[in-house]
Amino acid sequence: MPNIYSLAKAGFAVIGEKQRPHEIRVEQIRHDVAVLDTAIYLHRVKGIDFSQMTTERELHSQDGFGKRKHRPDFVIAHKGKKYSVEVELSLKAKSRLEQNIKSNFMDYDHQIWVVPDKECRIYQILADSRRQYPTMSILGLEEVQKK
Repeated sequence: MPNIYSLAKAGFAVIGEKQRPHEIRVEQIRHDVAVLDTAIYLHRVKGIDFSQMTTERELHSQDGFGKRKHRPDFVIAHKGKKYSVEVELSLKAKSRLEQNIKSNFMDYDHQIWVVPDKECRIYQILADSRRQYPTMSILGLEEVQKK
């Protein structure tokens, strides 16, 4: 049985790319843990089954090759509606954040954002955007992690 490394190397060769070195970013680990905590929170508190969740990676895979576009951290299909879920722990450029909000508004019935706390700048931008995009919920990370 071939090892995973050789499969990755072969996969890169198929698409004509050189294998890139993998970097581990601590901030990415923190984000990924928060995404998992959010999925567990929605499962426990809102009764969302994990099978109703589609991850960002799965969404990009469904997109196929081509220009990579923004995708939420995961999407929920529940009771005939589609929800985007975004965990935003660090401030992006305001224009980029607003573009992601608009994109989610156009593509999903409701969007759920998880931010570090309700005092941060990210929360303020999202709260201001709720006037224009009313189908948005904002949760603090502490609320998500204590359930």
